[in-house]
Amino acid sequence: MNLYDKNRIPLEVGDVFKLYHFSTGRKHIRRYFMYKWVLKKEMVIITNGPNIGKPREFFTLCHLHDPKDLLKEKYILIADESIHPEMEIVQGYGENSTPFEERQKALRTTKGLAAPATSAVGPNALQ
Repeated sequence: MNLYDKNRIPLEVGDVFKLYHFSTGRKHIRRYFMYKWVLKKEMVIITNGPNIGKPREFFTLCHLHDPKDLLKEKYILIADESIHPEMEIVQGYGENSTPFEERQKALRTTKGLAAPATSAVGPNALQ
């Protein structure tokens, strides 16, 4: 499973993304953002609630500031194949060194997201 930013780009370990935080002013509106860094992607077994015993994949995040604070403040995002409209990847090469601009975007379908499009080459590519 994965998680996608507002441009339908999949989130990977090592990415830096920005989240809308708040706005100020009435005449000159200024928007403020928080920047987060994806530390790792893990699979855990749920230990409480209605989904006890089921495996769940999630991303561990931290603030993008002083490295000494990495162990103090951590956040998680559940990888549930959803698009987060308030999140935008701004930097990252992922685990296989593919820049985020070159990653395959997820396609929109009536039920949510489909697998990334694959490029077909050859005489039957358009069929």
